[in-house]
Amino acid sequence: FNIPSFRINERVFRLISALREKTNRLFIVQTRRKDKEAIERAVTGNIIEFYREEMKERTQFNYPPVSQIIKITIEGKKEAVAAEAPTIAGLFSNYGPDIFSSFISKIKNMYRTNVAIRLPTNDWSLPEISPKGTINEGLFKKLSVLPPNVSIRVAPEDLL
Repeated sequence: FNIPSFRINERVFRLISALREKTNRLFIVQTRRKDKEAIERAVTGNIIEFYREEMKERTQFNYPPVSQIIKITIEGKKEAVAAEAPTIAGLFSNYGPDIFSSFISKIKNMYRTNVAIRLPTNDWSLPEISPKGTINEGLFKKLSVLPPNVSIRVAPEDLL
């Protein structure tokens, strides 16, 4: 639970549920986080309550599947990344961008910073999520002109 990921409850629930299914007898979970309802729901197998609580939290913080996240990662020299991140965030200012350092912010003297934008699911949905698969053309054009030192991830597994 110390990993900063919006899907961590889901991952823990899935892991405990899988272990519970494989257990024939006594099932014990040792944790320092007794207060986490995801553990209780997984141990008891209460999928419906877990889903309700998870969706309530994801709605509150505007996480998928309530929204679609696009994560833009800028990589380069420290000064260049520091200058470029606000410029890119400004390009997407009408989407309320969040700027934050990468989990591993420096690799081989190259620094990394992220810009995340959240969209309503119907504004940008992938064919796997929505059969129609709509893409916001204006946003697509802005994303396509970003420089080569920028990587773009639509629907990332996490924001690390």
